[in-house]
Amino acid sequence: MVESQFKKYYAIPEWREKHLTYRKTKVPCPESKFVTSRANMTRHKRSRNHISRMKEIKESKVTILEEKLKKLKKKIKKQNQEDE
Repeated sequence: MVESQFKKYYAIPEWREKHLTYRKTKVPCPESKFVTSRANMTRHKRSRNHISRMKEIKESKVTILEEKLKKLKKKIKKQNQEDE
């Protein structure tokens, strides 16, 4: 039976410690800015915290774009009135 490459490396104590340290490193989620370990990032992305934060961010972006659209409409309307 063929042994996997990962098992070979994992048998080396120095490599194993380095790998475990890397997996335990705390990093912020790129989207929601929640700090979690690299090993739990996938779990975090499926969590309620992440999903609700993404909804909040999406809603805030929509409101910002709606406000910009209103300003642009006012500006266009004002320019049209000046042209007449």
